[in-house]
Amino acid sequence: MNEPVHISLILKKVMGEIEKKLCENSITEDINWEDIVGEQLAKGSKIVGKKGKKLIVKVVDNCYMFELNRMKNIIIDKVNLKSKIQINDIKIIVSMEEF
Repeated sequence: MNEPVHISLILKKVMGEIEKKLCENSITEDINWEDIVGEQLAKGSKIVGKKGKKLIVKVVDNCYMFELNRMKNIIIDKVNLKSKIQINDIKIIVSMEEF
């Protein structure tokens, strides 16, 4: 019989596979995230991809999620102005991994 495995390890693996299927990961190089959100917010967040016109962003905790949600319209405008991609929404995911 196998040893028990903590649920967070299972979820991390499963969510990683799901995200790979959902995201167009090549766009992350086109965006200077620190320039868009500032140094402090960039430390706790990262772009993981794009699906359609929606940018997918991971954050380390709910505080970063709150701040990015509060700035969502500004971020969308900056991304559209400063990069080659065009988005109309941002999906923010709280992640278990450190950046």
